[in-house]
Amino acid sequence: MARVFISYKRKDKDLVFPLKDKIEAAIGEPCWIDLEGIESDAQFAKVVMNAIAKASIFLFMYSKCHSEITDLDHDWTIRELSYAEKKGKRIVFCNIDKTPLTDWFDFMYPYKQQVDMTSPEDVERLLEDLREWLGMTNTQVKQEPLEKQKNLLVQSPEKKELLTKQESLVYAEGWIYEYNEQKREAILRDSGTIKYNKVVIPSTVQYKGQTYRVVAIGNGAFAVCSSITSVIIPSTVKIVLPALEILLSGIVRV
Repeated sequence: MARVFISYKRKDKDLVFPLKDKIEAAIGEPCWIDLEGIESDAQFAKVVMNAIAKASIFLFMYSKCHSEITDLDHDWTIRELSYAEKKGKRIVFCNIDKTPLTDWFDFMYPYKQQVDMTSPEDVERLLEDLREWLGMTNTQVKQEPLEKQKNLLVQSPEKKELLTKQESLVYAEGWIYEYNEQKREAILRDSGTIKYNKVVIPSTVQYKGQTYRVVAIGNGAFAVCSSITSVIIPSTVKIVLPALEILLSGIVRV
């Protein structure tokens, strides 16, 4: 399942699809996008919900079309955006035509990252961020075949030597963290689609040369991980949602 979900208005197809192609070329894997702009029945809604739940990153292609929405409660793209927010996905507002956010969007999503997709420099920075968020390096994206890139495993440096085939442990697999630069703290927001039984959450993670303590597990971090039977949580983590306690019988603190 695609790790990047792209939400857009069908009227913006000609602007969005070239950007989609550029993003896919940069990260070396396909994004999930509604190719036909279908906004219809409950069956399709389930497809969209499943794709958002399994994605790590939600790119909201914002345009003038969104500033002209009159029924905010029933607009399809806003439903997608709200669901992504509920699932704790990393949301990026990608402004494709320089239309300022309306007061409603600015009020509802004031702290979301915004990218000017008409700026080559901003686009390149977004592509670099995407590669980093997905646990990739520029070298891996350029040199590894696509089928290998889809199976990349990014291991936490402090635990790397402990990983063996027998243990079947995973320390990071394109995991998404939210960082607080002032406190040097990180929250695990999305664990990706983990196919291992045992998970070890690191006590610290590295981001842009800085070390952050992992202090919490966000809502929905393990929402699509059906194979996990146990999680080892470091003492640095102070917040564990009740939902995770219910989901897993093998939670161990160290």
